[in-house]
Amino acid sequence: MSGSGFFASPLYKKIMAKVYGIGASVAILGALWKILHLPGASTMLIAGLGTEAIIFFLSAFEPPHEMPDWSLVFPELVGLEPRYNVGGGGGGGSELAALIQSGSIDASTVEQLGQGLKKLSDTASGLSQLNDASLATQAYLETMKSAAKSVGDLSTVQANLGQSAEVLAGSYQSTAKIVAESGAKFSEELTKTGSGFIETIKSTGENLVKSYQAIGESMSQQVNKIASDGQKYTEGLAEANQKLASLNSAYELQLSSINAQVSSSQELAHSLTEISKHLNQSVADTQLYKQEVANLSKTLSELNTIYGNMLSAMSGGGK
Repeated sequence: MSGSGFFASPLYKKIMAKVYGIGASVAILGALWKILHLPGASTMLIAGLGTEAIIFFLSAFEPPHEMPDWSLVFPELVGLEPRYNVGGGGGGGSELAALIQSGSIDASTVEQLGQGLKKLSDTASGLSQLNDASLATQAYLETMKSAAKSVGDLSTVQANLGQSAEVLAGSYQSTAKIVAESGAKFSEELTKTGSGFIETIKSTGENLVKSYQAIGESMSQQVNKIASDGQKYTEGLAEANQKLASLNSAYELQLSSINAQVSSSQELAHSLTEISKHLNQSVADTQLYKQEVANLSKTLSELNTIYGNMLSAMSGGGK
C-alpha cells in the first residue's frame, strides 16, 4: 500500500534518516553522562530521552512499508496471494493443488517456495535472539551504572581519607612546632638563669676582693704603726705577715674556687643534660664558699683580738 502526502515523500524519508542518526547520538551521550556521573548528567539524560521521544513521535507518521509485487518478478507466483473468505472455508490449499495439477506451477517451484518460507522462519528466530541480546545489553548497562556509582563512592571515600590525612599531618606539624618552641624558650630561660647566677657569683667575688683589699690596707696601716713603735714588735710583725700570707693564700684559693664555679656555670648553659649535676655542684660550692667566708671572718676576728691585745700591751708598756 503506497502512502500519500508529505509523510510519504522522499524528502520526509531523508529528513527522518538524519533525525534517527542525530537523535540516537544525543540519546547515547545522555546515557553515557548519566552512567559516568559527569557534571550535568541529569540535563543530558533529559535531552537524550526527550530526543528519543520526539523520534518515536515522528516515526508514527511514517507510512507502512510497501510490499513489492513479487509476481512481476516471478510470474509463477500469480494467484498465490491470500484470499479471505467470509464463509470460513480453507480454499488456499485446494487452489495450490489445482495450480499444481493444471501444470501452472511445477514441484520444484513449490519446493523453492518452502525453502524460502523456512529461511524466513529462521530469520524471525534470529530476530527473537537479537531481542534477547538487547535485553542482555540493557542488563549489562545497568550493571555498568552500578559499578560506575560504586567507583564514584570509592573516589569520594579516598578524597575524604586524603583530607583526613592532610589534617592529621598538619596537627603533627603544629605539635612539633609547639614542642620545638617550648624547648627553645626553656633553653633560653635556663641560659638566662645560668647567666644571672654567674653574674651573682662575680659580684660576690668582687665584693669579697674589695673586702680583702680593705682588710689588707687596714693591716698595712697597723703594721706600719707597729713598725714605727720600734724593733720590739718585729716578731709580732713577722707573725702578722705570716697570717697575712695565709690570708692571701686563702684569697687565691677562694678566687680559684670562684673561677671554677664560673666555668661550671658556663658549661651548665651549654649542656642541658648535665644541668642538675652542675647546679648541685654549684650549690655545694656556694655552701663551701659561705663556710670559708665564715671561717675567714672568724679568723679575722681572732686576728683583730690579737692585734687589740698587742696594742693594749704596747700602750701599757709605753706608760
